[in-house]
Amino acid sequence: MGSSKRFYRDLWRESASRIGAKIEEIGSDFQCITRNDLHTFVQMDKVMLDSNLTLRLAGNKPLTHQLLETIEGYRAPRYLEFRFSQLDDALKFLSDSTQACVVKPASGTGGGSGVTTGIDSKQKLINATILARKFCSNIVIEEEVKGHSYRLLFLNSDLIHAVRRDPPEVRGDGRSSIKQLMEIETSNRLTGNTPRALSPLLIDMECKNTLNAQNLSPNYVPKKDESIKVKQVVNQNCSRESHSVTDQVHPETITLAQNIIRIMGCELAGIDIITTDIGQPLHATGGIIGEVNTTPGLHHHYLLADKSPHEQGVCETILEYIFKKKRS
Repeated sequence: MGSSKRFYRDLWRESASRIGAKIEEIGSDFQCITRNDLHTFVQMDKVMLDSNLTLRLAGNKPLTHQLLETIEGYRAPRYLEFRFSQLDDALKFLSDSTQACVVKPASGTGGGSGVTTGIDSKQKLINATILARKFCSNIVIEEEVKGHSYRLLFLNSDLIHAVRRDPPEVRGDGRSSIKQLMEIETSNRLTGNTPRALSPLLIDMECKNTLNAQNLSPNYVPKKDESIKVKQVVNQNCSRESHSVTDQVHPETITLAQNIIRIMGCELAGIDIITTDIGQPLHATGGIIGEVNTTPGLHHHYLLADKSPHEQGVCETILEYIFKKKRS
């Protein structure tokens, strides 16, 4: 059983037990959770709330931005949707940009799949477009926005948890190369008793671009205790690089996210935000709304550097909401 499957299996078992529910494995990673005469099904990070149409709508990044751009205070990066046959349009977008860009699939992916940052040349754009096209024929290029990456998790328009996800780093031991340190980190993730991440830390185009921006390569040997950022995309970070910030989110940002959820019709949503300070409104920092995720990875809210042991887990909150909704 893979680490992700094992993590979610145990997470739902523990969460069900905490709310006085029973849980049964029924196959294909599905679990049936029962309390009194009510039941619901879960499959890893997926729950029975939003409709398939809502999920498909939110999964289309350009269409989501178009729907939301009329909301007061909504800020998105400057972007262009294109196909490989329209690469010249993307090249013009890149040449007109004053900063590096991000290339990603327009829809149908999650977890950072097919995303490449640090696009500042024609060749990097071509390489990133070829990668993104493996996931979706429609591709998005957008300007990078400086700041931290935040995930705000909402249930029925209530903010139930927020996390700052920092890019993955390795720390030098004075002997091992960046490549070796990443392999050691991946091995520790797979063999450790305490979960710290659900994905390996891989050398890919995103990693090479991030290192290249620092004039480094995977063969560089960091000094002892020297920290090296190995990716800008945060999805392969680990628990020591994720921090709970629920109490720090500015009220205007919460209201903005609630308006987004109302327009999209979501019950459960993870709102991705990039800003230098989550304690300030987005208009004050130049921050932006990155994406609306309707199948948000729930592990982001557990694999944390500083989670309070007395804090109710988001899975318990979700289950209580589902059973209350079914009861009413």
